Amino acid sequence: QSGIKTRFSEGLVRQKKYEDMILKEIRKMNLPEELLYLPHVESSYNPNAVSYCHARGLWQVMKNTGRLYGNGTKRGLHDPEISTKIALRLLQDNYNKTGSWELALIAYNSGADGMQIAIKQLNTQDVCIIIDQYKGPRFKFASRNFISQFLAVKRIMDCRE
Repeated sequence: QSGIKTRFSEGLVRQKKYEDMILKEIRKMNLPEELLYLPHVESSYNPNAVSYCHARGLWQVMKNTGRLYGNGTKRGLHDPEISTKIALRLLQDNYNKTGSWELALIAYNSGADGMQIAIKQLNTQDVCIIIDQYKGPRFKFASRNFISQFLAVKRIMDCRE
């Protein structure tokens, strides 16, 4: 896709502004530090980003999710500190529901209920089997490729260190 390299490079610059704050929250919640890479997938670290379905901010949080976790206002979802706390709480809940960080990340995109249904229907937590075989109504292209995008960002970031 054209423009990805530029968008990613711009995201690397923006990441520096938010990295310490995000890592502090990740460590406070005892979550995997690699979650720092998720805003690259979601918004290229753009706090003003708005998706076609109205997800907002660095973490692309939906209004209902923001409301559920403490602040569903447009201003709150664009606020990097507020949205970081919301996103990390959601990710922790997704992990608690799915038992896997890979599935928790996919659930971040497609919903934890759908991942729980996939696990039950296919009788597995194997990410590859779920991606290949699950036919849920909200499990489309973006959800199937979400973990691949995240792992690609992780690999790039690991090479930079």
